Parts: sequence; C-alpha cells; structure tokens
Amino acid sequence: MSLITMSFSAAVLIVAIVILRALLLHRLPKKTFLVLWGVALCRLLIPFAVPSQFSIYSVVYMLKDRLFEMDLPLAGMPAMANNTAITETTSPLPEVTYGTISPVLIIWFIGLGVCALFFLVTHLRCRKEYKTALPVDSEFVKLWQQKHPMRRKVQIRQSVQ
Repeated sequence: MSLITMSFSAAVLIVAIVILRALLLHRLPKKTFLVLWGVALCRLLIPFAVPSQFSIYSVVYMLKDRLFEMDLPLAGMPAMANNTAITETTSPLPEVTYGTISPVLIIWFIGLGVCALFFLVTHLRCRKEYKTALPVDSEFVKLWQQKHPMRRKVQIRQSVQ
C-alpha cells in the first residue's frame, strides 16, 4: 500500500470519526472518541500497513474477486504455432530489485521528526509552567464545580507569569 493510499484511508477514517462524533456525541462515552482519534493518529504516523483479515480492504478485494472472475479456457493449454504444440516453456528470470528508500518517505520521516520535536518541546514548556501555577480558590470556581460534577477531581490553576 503506498503512502498516498494510506493517507487517503486515514482521511476516510477521520471523516468517519467526525460523522460518528456528530451523530453519537451524547450516546457514547468520551473515551470512545479518544480511542478512535488515537487509531486515526496511528494510521497517519505509521508508514506501513498491518495486514489483517478483519479489514475493510479485505472485504473489498474479496467482492472484487467474486464480481470480476473471468473464465479463461485456454489458460492451461499449450500454445500452438503453425499446428505445432509447444511442450516446453522457460520461465523468465526474476528481476533483481534493490531496496531503495523513496525520497517521499524520507521527507515524511523528516516531517514526523520535526512535528514530534515541536510538540515535545511545547509539552515540556507547558508542563514546567503548570508546575509553577497556583490553585485558584474563589467562590465562582467552587460554584461552577458544584454545578458541573465530574468523575475525577479537576483542579483550576492560575499562572502568575
């Protein structure tokens, strides 16, 4: 599967997630959407396809094979030239292919590295800032937290920088 095909399949997956989210936002747990977005992220970041028998592509290929099956009656018969049967055939030598890395794949890996580095640095800076932030203790925050109960404790903090 080429890189463009995999990117297209990831785009289709993203559109499906957006449609599912719009339709089932209040009916499914929020963690479901996190998992789906994680799958889409992995699909975009991993530059190779993992073969699986439970793939939509396997269903598509199976249907294509069944719909476009062609019977070739002469496939097993020897070729005839001037009323002479050819009984021996030689198979062509396999072509030697060398494993080269595509320039598009190299550019993709460079882009992946730059994006990963950018987000890592941004995360570390925000984490450092968060550690220096002080908890907010006001009536408004307490009232808001009472009106909006959550499963886990959320702490509101304010940065002084």
